[in-house]
Amino acid sequence: MLIVEDGTIVTDAESYVSVADADTYLEKYGKDAVWSTKTVDQKEVLLRSSRLYMDTKYKWKGTQATQGHSTIWPRSEVYIEDTLLGSDFIPADISNGNAILAAEAASSDLYRNVDNGTTGQRIASTSDAVGPLSSSISYFDSPANTGTQIEYTEVNLLFKPYTIGGTRNLERS
Repeated sequence: MLIVEDGTIVTDAESYVSVADADTYLEKYGKDAVWSTKTVDQKEVLLRSSRLYMDTKYKWKGTQATQGHSTIWPRSEVYIEDTLLGSDFIPADISNGNAILAAEAASSDLYRNVDNGTTGQRIASTSDAVGPLSSSISYFDSPANTGTQIEYTEVNLLFKPYTIGGTRNLERS
């Protein structure tokens, strides 16, 4: 069962939106084509993974309301247009963004393993060896799998008032 953070520092929270609320939002805005084909258990997994994506991809304003909590929200010291938000709720834009990203995750990975060094293509597999040193990288052939990390413009715009300068650049070291 999905544990939803509602702003009250819910122990072990996994998402900022319930499956039912995500269903309603996504249907209302016509973003449920693939999402609606998923089971409740699959939707819960997608909501968990999209919440993790949100928590790691974006540089949020303010500070985590409770250090060590399982989610980045709720937050304290968040100002939107000179107004201090309360730290006891999850803004609707955050919940809606969680739902949109989960729907995106229903049809493709939110994170893409991209070789930004040479080809810009998506990595299918890698292999290494230690004795006489060897290394290889295999790439997906499909043009749809090439390029850089996908940016989710609609979500970025929803989150813009709550973030500092956009998103984090995620790079492999």
